[in-house]
Amino acid sequence: MLKIGVWMFEEGDNDGLRHILGQVARYMRALITTRASLSTYNETIFLRKVDSQGVWTLEYSPMVMYDN
Repeated sequence: MLKIGVWMFEEGDNDGLRHILGQVARYMRALITTRASLSTYNETIFLRKVDSQGVWTLEYSPMVMYDN
């Protein structure tokens, strides 16, 4: 799920990843926190909120994949 959303974002389709991260971003804003993570069974990404001249931006890390 995350892998597909990140791939779509990197290909220019912002809606997929925006939808996936939307709930986490709302929680971050409500809880006034600057860092979070989102995990599925096989994938994890780390998120960081950045304020740049009053603009709220969400940055994400490279995806961490679970390997057996």
